Amino acid sequence: MIVSQPRREADQGRMLRDALGVLRRRRNRVIVCTLGAALLAAAHLTVRTTRYTAEAVLALDARKVQVLPLDTVVSRLPQESPVLRTELDVIASRGMAERVLEKLGEAAPPDAERSLRSRLFGTSDAAIEDPGRRDAVDDLLDGLRVTNDGRSFTIVVAYNHVDPVRAAAVANAFAEVYLEQITAAQTSATRDAGEWLGRRLDALRRRLETSENGVQAFRRSAGLLEAGGTTLQEQRLNALTAELAAARTARAAAEARFSAALDPTGGDVRTDLFDGPALQALRRDLAAAERALDEIERSGALKSPDIPALRHRVASIGRQIVAEIARMRGALADEAEIARRKESDLAAAAAEAERELGRVRAAGVQLDQLEREARADRMLYESFLNRYKQTVEQEGLSAPEARIISRAEPPHVPSTRRLPVAVLALGAGAGLGVALAFLQERLDRRIRSVRRLEEETGVAVVGELPEPERGRGAPQLLPVTEPGSAYADAVRRLVATLDCPRNVETAKIVTVTSVERQDGRTTLAVALARSLAAAGRRVIAVEADAVSPQLAAAFGAIATTDLAAVARDRFTPEDVIRPDPKSGACFVGAGPSGGSPGVLVDTEGFARLIDHVKRRFDVVILDAPSMATAGEALPAAEYADAVLLVARWKRTGLDAAATAVRRLALTGVEAFGFVLTGCDADVEASGGPVPVRFVPAAAEAKPHPLRPAVAPRGPNAKIPRPAVAARGPLAEKTE
Repeated sequence: MIVSQPRREADQGRMLRDALGVLRRRRNRVIVCTLGAALLAAAHLTVRTTRYTAEAVLALDARKVQVLPLDTVVSRLPQESPVLRTELDVIASRGMAERVLEKLGEAAPPDAERSLRSRLFGTSDAAIEDPGRRDAVDDLLDGLRVTNDGRSFTIVVAYNHVDPVRAAAVANAFAEVYLEQITAAQTSATRDAGEWLGRRLDALRRRLETSENGVQAFRRSAGLLEAGGTTLQEQRLNALTAELAAARTARAAAEARFSAALDPTGGDVRTDLFDGPALQALRRDLAAAERALDEIERSGALKSPDIPALRHRVASIGRQIVAEIARMRGALADEAEIARRKESDLAAAAAEAERELGRVRAAGVQLDQLEREARADRMLYESFLNRYKQTVEQEGLSAPEARIISRAEPPHVPSTRRLPVAVLALGAGAGLGVALAFLQERLDRRIRSVRRLEEETGVAVVGELPEPERGRGAPQLLPVTEPGSAYADAVRRLVATLDCPRNVETAKIVTVTSVERQDGRTTLAVALARSLAAAGRRVIAVEADAVSPQLAAAFGAIATTDLAAVARDRFTPEDVIRPDPKSGACFVGAGPSGGSPGVLVDTEGFARLIDHVKRRFDVVILDAPSMATAGEALPAAEYADAVLLVARWKRTGLDAAATAVRRLALTGVEAFGFVLTGCDADVEASGGPVPVRFVPAAAEAKPHPLRPAVAPRGPNAKIPRPAVAARGPLAEKTE
């Protein structure tokens, strides 16, 4: 559902008016609470002692002074809100307060009892709390306030006391003790760190010596001696490997020479493969002999005696050459055998060296582990040694990370502000009064709001009758005796709302009933009849309450007729109709009958009485019993063209009003509207009268079985009621 802007504005205006109405009705509650708070504030300010507040301002240093490029033992405070909040708590702690007492010279020495208890139970004097010291700390903390604005690193230490000098001294003492504590904490931490590092260095030094000695001992036991970066085993293996390669080369060369010295076909000597001084000389001698023999033969001296000699010489030299070659071949064979033996010996030595190197390398793995441990111990020792030297250098460099930027001075103006306390008290009292007013309004189920009554019942308020002023007489006489009074004017507005016509063929019936007893329904019925009569209407008021009839007494007459007798036709209508000499209206009064109105009103005689007065008068007013009388008002309401429910302002309950409307609705009767009596200045304006004209009853209305057809019933459904927003429990749901 879409709500337009004017509708929302109207709802907001209505809510504002409702709130103002609640405050107007409950103004006494608000006034009482406000005055009570004002009196309490006045009493508090009267007995309150004048106090003074002194402030010392600290600033946490965001800049870092680096004298030496060293890491400090105690790190700087992080510039964060939680850290700043922690520092505020440290300043406001009990430990800080105890140090301030000592600085001010107010810390009491331990008494004899505390000293005796400390010696008996083995506890220190500090562990046994002194009640006087505890009270002094509590008093000191009561006046302390440590704050920060949340936007800077400035800490304000404020102290409140009756003595301004004392306030300034305590504020400065807290600031100074805080700075001393920061410096002492840094110095103590640095000294403790140096001592711990010294002890740790001694242990690390002994551990490093043990590790390095273990490495050397293992190296000697495993034979892992090095020269030039390599072990002796590796050097020996490298040398043997080189010699073995040379031996293999020499052996191959010797075997090749020996193989080449043999004739591959028959083992003849190949002189061209051998060389040597002796063999060369034999070859020269052989060549000279062969040349000489060849020269003799070419000369033709075949029978020369030198030929046999030369031939013998050539043969002899040839045999010598063969013998020399055989000797040289044997030398080559020996050389090859020696080379093979040398190679075999070198191979065996290399294999042994390789096995030794494997064993050494296996031991080297363990040696590497020992060396790594020794190196780690050395690195750890050196790092601790460097840190120890840095810490020793920092022992004289401790400085607080905060400074006092404004020392506290004895204030001249007291910090006690009377006006804020008074304003706060008045505001709190007024707020409490308003809250109680709205709470009481919500819990109060009596009629105190026209709008709330209309919302919870769905029936409009058509009349608001004020409480008549004292000394002006009975209210039912005011429409005649004082027509200009507020009460008479309210009755005339109600008449205008009903808008009863004149000189109609059949009078219209208005049933006046009440939600509860003593709501003023009979007074309203008589005042309404006299006001209608003063306006020129022919009006009659008929008593419909047989249990406690009051209509005749309200008109100032004595009731002599029994309503039961009228209902049983023992009297004619003209016999019971009596005029009112003060206004010209008529009424039918009756005395107590002892019967039930639900039986007497639902009789044929009463129906004939109503039919008679309807033809003679313009308006018939039935004074019906209260709705609280177990349904006795319902039969009289069935005759009505309009049912007025009378409720007492500030006395009738909202639940009872809703129940009355519901009971009428269950019988098919719809209430025309509420009339509030006894209203005062707190009543809300209902918007003025809403003119509603009577509509003739439908001819096809079904008659009552006990009533003649000439006496038509007057269903009030034929009279439109003033429009009320559908918000009550009996209202229909609409979109």
